[in-house]
Amino acid sequence: ARRDVVLANGKIEAIANANEADVPTGAEVIDCTHRMLMPGFVNAHTHSTEHWTRGLILPLPLELWVLELMRHTPVGDKGWHDEDSFVRTAAAYGGLSAIHCGAEAMLSGCTAIVDHLFARNADDVGAAVQGYKAL
Repeated sequence: ARRDVVLANGKIEAIANANEADVPTGAEVIDCTHRMLMPGFVNAHTHSTEHWTRGLILPLPLELWVLELMRHTPVGDKGWHDEDSFVRTAAAYGGLSAIHCGAEAMLSGCTAIVDHLFARNADDVGAAVQGYKAL
């Protein structure tokens, strides 16, 4: 059945039966007849910090590929500061990873992400949260 959707400040404010919505004076009305309004998709399994490794690792059996993957993340022994990457890489890498992951997700229609973030400490988690909020 047809419904009217009222948006305010980028969020759904009301869903009402057709022609029964309380539409604020001066609001823009978009006729979506012959269209479908769908919620965003959910990416239920991603690892934002692995975006940095895309294209770096040659095809290998899964176990070897995963080992190489972990070594090439920003905090791995082939990361941003070579063998000292685990202790020297700033937590901000998690924020940058989250921004990249979130932007890519939004471009593909996702509006929610479950990030299986490899975090060394609470600062890494905080930086990732701030990165997602920045979007």
